[in-house]
Amino acid sequence: MEIIKRNGKIEEYNEKKVFSAVFEACLNAHLSRNKSYEIAREVTKEANKKVKKMDYISSNNLFIYIVNIMKRFDEDAAFMFATHRDIN
Repeated sequence: MEIIKRNGKIEEYNEKKVFSAVFEACLNAHLSRNKSYEIAREVTKEANKKVKKMDYISSNNLFIYIVNIMKRFDEDAAFMFATHRDIN
């Protein structure tokens, strides 16, 4: 599975990056470490299911998909994830 980055670079999908970004967003939304871990685990699991069905996905489409998953678990954490995106 490949991710097409915003700059056109292609990278392998890395579920650890997804987990870490979601976990940090949850912590920044003042959720407990346990709750943050649970949400990150569930969001990563759902993201993995989606990307494994595809050969490639744009990082923007993956980003939007993850934000939408996160909204089901915690709106504040989803907001933190969406607004603290790396601008590089």
